[in-house]
Amino acid sequence: MGFLGFTLPVVVVISGFILFGSVQDSLSDYNGLGSRVYVIMLLIVAVFLIRYRGYDIIDNIAGKMAGLFALGVVFFPNDAGGWQAVLHFVSATGLFLVFSFFCLFLFTKTNESRSNNLWHTIASFRFGIIKSNEPHMRLKKKRNKVYVACGLFMLLAMVITVVYNLCWQHTIISVAKPVLTLEWLMIWAFGFSWLVKGETIWSDRRIRIKLYWPY
Repeated sequence: MGFLGFTLPVVVVISGFILFGSVQDSLSDYNGLGSRVYVIMLLIVAVFLIRYRGYDIIDNIAGKMAGLFALGVVFFPNDAGGWQAVLHFVSATGLFLVFSFFCLFLFTKTNESRSNNLWHTIASFRFGIIKSNEPHMRLKKKRNKVYVACGLFMLLAMVITVVYNLCWQHTIISVAKPVLTLEWLMIWAFGFSWLVKGETIWSDRRIRIKLYWPY
């Protein structure tokens, strides 16, 4: 999932430029162009999230919700107008909100967190960074800071996107394609947090080598 997050916007934008000769204002606009690359990659992400098996039922439900939102982004184009455009906006918003939930409340959990308890998962969030008796907590605290930074960045980027669409969409700022940039960075933030969660970075795992002396 982490590598998919890093490659999705890059592959979609580059393939779109090669096939259509332009860079769109948002990733969703590539669906309106009929980009099969966009559809295929987002479907792969959706299937992965739906089939994701986490540590407890809350992880599993969050993964399935994110997968369904990703399917909504694919099957309800933003340029269709009417109720389809509304469902697209709801699906995209829901997808990034679930991604933020993963980072802030699920990835930061420790062995001390209670399984299958949504309220405790949310209420104990503030202690996940600074309090735990887990082994190797120095690296766990560092990873938690990454998760929180990524989650807060996604929430902030969503707010900026809404403000841009309401106030600055038809100004000179649009030349910089801020929605595309923010979507790109949000997906990268979630992809990076997933790599850290998989302990590709700052892993607690250690290789133990036992030497046996011959008699």
